[in-house]
Amino acid sequence: MKSFPHALRFPAVVLILLLSGLSALAQYTDPVVIADLGGAEEFARRRQELAKQLKTGYWILFARTGLPEANHYREDNDFFYYTGLSDPGAVLVVDVVRGTSVIFEPQQSARVQQVYGSNLLSMTAEQQEKLGYKTVLPISVLDTQLAFLLARETDLWLRLTFPVRADGARVEVGREYADQYENPYGDPTPGDRAALKKLAERYPAAHPRDATSFIDEMRNIKTQPEIAVLHRNGRLSAEGVRQAIGHARAAGVRVPDRSAGGLCVPRQRRPGLGLPGDCQFCRKHQHLALFQRPAADSSE
Repeated sequence: MKSFPHALRFPAVVLILLLSGLSALAQYTDPVVIADLGGAEEFARRRQELAKQLKTGYWILFARTGLPEANHYREDNDFFYYTGLSDPGAVLVVDVVRGTSVIFEPQQSARVQQVYGSNLLSMTAEQQEKLGYKTVLPISVLDTQLAFLLARETDLWLRLTFPVRADGARVEVGREYADQYENPYGDPTPGDRAALKKLAERYPAAHPRDATSFIDEMRNIKTQPEIAVLHRNGRLSAEGVRQAIGHARAAGVRVPDRSAGGLCVPRQRRPGLGLPGDCQFCRKHQHLALFQRPAADSSE
């Protein structure tokens, strides 16, 4: 720093501090998020539970590989549900009989690690184990490991149907894939189709089996801890909407109650609006869900 003019020293220090902070904030796999969703134990429980249902062979699940343009990376929903990780290019391989998991990930360059934060592979062994993973290997050795595991006939559990998105069900993603197939210059293997095709070509002795129905059953039928997380998120969202509406009204903006969507308000505040909400939180606190049909005499 001695070579910097005196007037530039303070801004340079501030810039360094900001960059170091941004590196941590940009990190894809976030230990805080994992802790909020039940910790490493919860994600390990999910993997073990699915392995018990699959019973035989090996189970492979792929993370997304592409980075979004001008947007934050969002992990494949199924991959995140079972791993808690948000690392582009990661692969989960589970020995179904033993219930053990191995994560394979791309080796990050120093620059990528600086800008986006460490993926699981770049963390220390102690950090990896805290997140629930004892074995994390470079993606470059994945086929070496699979060549050993899939050298003979065995069940290979995959998500053979389509992924889901935050704004699209599996069938809707399938329609988007169909659009690519119909386009003469479209992608012949969109999304995860390329990975599935390569596995079939490289390991013909393995018997591909679809794990999607087991995945969907687990994801749709929530455990009590998962329900508790949903309730907490609902309360946070409702409070955020309530405060936003309060600020808008304080500024003179007219905000009809029905525009609040799923926001719940105490029964005594709007006795003529709708019916009691169906969720446990609404019943417990005698709230009304504003997305219910308004009463006939409502003026709004």
